[in-house]
Amino acid sequence: MARPRKSEQKDLRTAAIRAGLELLQNFGRDAVTMSAVADIAQCRAPALYRYFDGKERLLAALQHWGFDTLTRQQEAEVATSPSLADQLEGFARAHIGFAGRHPALYDLMVHGPAPRLPAMALKGTVAPCDDCFAMIRQAFLAHRADCVWPGSQAETAAFAFWVMMQGAVSLALRDQAVAAPCLKEAEKTIQLAIRLFAAPAAAQVAA
Repeated sequence: MARPRKSEQKDLRTAAIRAGLELLQNFGRDAVTMSAVADIAQCRAPALYRYFDGKERLLAALQHWGFDTLTRQQEAEVATSPSLADQLEGFARAHIGFAGRHPALYDLMVHGPAPRLPAMALKGTVAPCDDCFAMIRQAFLAHRADCVWPGSQAETAAFAFWVMMQGAVSLALRDQAVAAPCLKEAEKTIQLAIRLFAAPAAAQVAA
């Protein structure tokens, strides 16, 4: 394959990520190779090594791109949500909608090459999901006076909700033949969790 002229060159890193996403979505993780990405990005495979030190680094870049995109969608969903329950519902909509549109990418994000648990669970690390999780953590902390999660329990509750939501969505995607109805069931499970996690303190005490 001929190397493009300088006037035809483009941002190879961006082109490679787009190519990787295309391969991932259409053919699965095993199809994302440096040579296949180079073919779609219209460059030679060695040129990609200036940006990615092999396939694992490329997959990690796709994982980061996925969480960055999901974080922006979370922000849009919860921008005007006044209560903890409303915000958790917004997070759930963002995750379920994203997973439904990009099932292979969501699976890579959850089971990808880089650490996937938030930094609060893996002390001293930086995880691709940190910004995405930070919004959920902040929601719990901002509303801890209104529910039964005071002090440090709010952080634990945020992590528990994150694990439950991500796990429910991830399990729903295990079989693509039934992913759509399984995502509906995952949504019901998450809605039940929201009612429990966001219940007002007075209601919990009365129960």
